[in-house]
Amino acid sequence: MVHWDEMERNGSLIATQEIPLTTFRGVCLHILASMHIEVLSGLANGDLARQYALGDPVLETLYGTSTSKEITSWMKNGEDASPSLYGRTLVDQDGVPPTPEEKLKIVTILRQYLSCDEAYIDMALQIDERPSQSSSQYRNRKEDIVNGRHAYLSRDGGRVESRVHRARAFCDAAEKLCKSSNPAKNVAWFYIGRSSVPGDRIDHHDEGKASFLMDLLARIADILFEGRFQIETFILAYLANEEESILGEILLTGIASAYHDLGTGMCIHPAGLNNNSARMDNVTKTESAKIWKRCVEFREQNTPYFANMERSFNNLKKESKLAEEWEAQRDREILELQKERDRLRPDYESLIKRIQEELDSIDEELLGGLGPCADTFIQRLTSRKEKLEADARRWDDSTPSPTLH
Repeated sequence: MVHWDEMERNGSLIATQEIPLTTFRGVCLHILASMHIEVLSGLANGDLARQYALGDPVLETLYGTSTSKEITSWMKNGEDASPSLYGRTLVDQDGVPPTPEEKLKIVTILRQYLSCDEAYIDMALQIDERPSQSSSQYRNRKEDIVNGRHAYLSRDGGRVESRVHRARAFCDAAEKLCKSSNPAKNVAWFYIGRSSVPGDRIDHHDEGKASFLMDLLARIADILFEGRFQIETFILAYLANEEESILGEILLTGIASAYHDLGTGMCIHPAGLNNNSARMDNVTKTESAKIWKRCVEFREQNTPYFANMERSFNNLKKESKLAEEWEAQRDREILELQKERDRLRPDYESLIKRIQEELDSIDEELLGGLGPCADTFIQRLTSRKEKLEADARRWDDSTPSPTLH
């Protein structure tokens, strides 16, 4: 499903490089096998933070208790060069995301912020007051707001229209979803990212220097609901090679429905495209090989990779056996149907033979006696014969054949 969606997404890596489904599946299988089912389930259902806050024992083993946030071996591994996929989500202290009604309030303020309407200047200035925002040189200047140079929408001294376009696309999708009966309106907004050193990347996010839309939504929620919501981060999977690093981001972005134009996510770029960190272009090949070797060792020792791969293999064997049994049963049923069809089939051959005998028995004397009706008589017999032959072919062609083993 993820591969299909990416093929339809404009500018996606899957579509532009025509990555086949078999390749995508082969790489992603190992990533999924290395993930804890509790993490994968929480990601797919949009309630990872909620399950963690409720004290899921597996999640607490990975991330520490929700109260102390002690450094676990899982999180400590992210302090070094350990290519990984992480997720960020907007929730309250109980892991509960904004309700659809609260999301609509956030979207309303976001739409006002995107405009240059002087009626919303005070709100825009309040949003832009966040000290960590990199475009702070435009903060607290009304003329900049009126001219569209909002802090979250600006870069290098000017308004970035692509940011405005993406933010509006998010508003349109989120508003439509929240007003519908689709249960997806209740899930948390997710952002999926990839990093060679996840600890550093998370710090970079916390400083407001990574994703304008996610930071903007968090800032608006902070103002509207007086600090009730905050961004929580989870390292979802550690990777074992370059291909996983690129395709894995696509996989988890799809599973989490994390694209901004779906109204359920905060990712603004097609997943997998910005892959310089995945290729480790900033280190030597020798150092890169050492890092990937350590990643493989960590996976083998600290994830359910082998157990999940064995389970997948056993399930495959069961499915294969079930498929063989189903095909055998299908063949038996087809054979029974063929017997019944044979019993019901008209004896076309005898009818055709009789007409042919009539045609062969016609002599010149008989034709002479028929006079002008002779040609019509022969034509009718011939047409009758051809129709019976056609009926016989249609009957036989519609008979299913057993599976060939």
